[in-house]
Amino acid sequence: RRHLDDLGAGKAVFFYKGRLPLEPIVERLLERAEAHKRAELHKLQAQGEALWTRIRALLEAAGREGSGVVRLEALAPKLGVSAAGLRAFLDRAPEAAVRTGRLAGFRRVGEAFVAEARLEQARRALLELFQRPGQESAKDRGEAEAEAEAGAKAGAEAEAEAGGLPLEVAYEVLERCGLGAVKEAALEALGFRVERQSLLEARVLPLPADSSPTTSTSRSRP
Repeated sequence: RRHLDDLGAGKAVFFYKGRLPLEPIVERLLERAEAHKRAELHKLQAQGEALWTRIRALLEAAGREGSGVVRLEALAPKLGVSAAGLRAFLDRAPEAAVRTGRLAGFRRVGEAFVAEARLEQARRALLELFQRPGQESAKDRGEAEAEAEAGAKAGAEAEAEAGGLPLEVAYEVLERCGLGAVKEAALEALGFRVERQSLLEARVLPLPADSSPTTSTSRSRP
């Protein structure tokens, strides 16, 4: 590969004979994508507090419209950047872990911001499945909300000892709660972990009591 100055900065010419060399072309495309992401990251960082204000306003608007999940790929164009640029900013901003932990009633979960109310709905639905057999629901007993939650957590611990909840069942619950697009990250955000028994079998277990779920969960892409 040779760079020719008279073609202008950033332009490249590939010389080949017989077969087009894909490796240098892919290399060049990756370089351009990385440079573009760095430029967008710098653009977002330069906006400072004004950017957080815009993000908050967009999430508040989504909340008023009843949207419980706002994908980064949908949010990014409204901020004038790509999803990769926004992801890089959220992953690297020093204050991002705190600022995205509680933002306009939303929390960052993987590739999206999810409404706290939607997360709570999913968490309760999962805990219900972890309740001990024969345990009455809080509604039937008319117990206080905190007491019902304690019972559900106790059931979760008992279910964990018995082997946990099948992963596919947990995913079905998250799908019904509208979290199908971020189900892997949602489990961690809700206080659960996945334990694999084999390539085809996995179960969901509650995180230990002394573990707290992270506010900004695993980054699914670099």
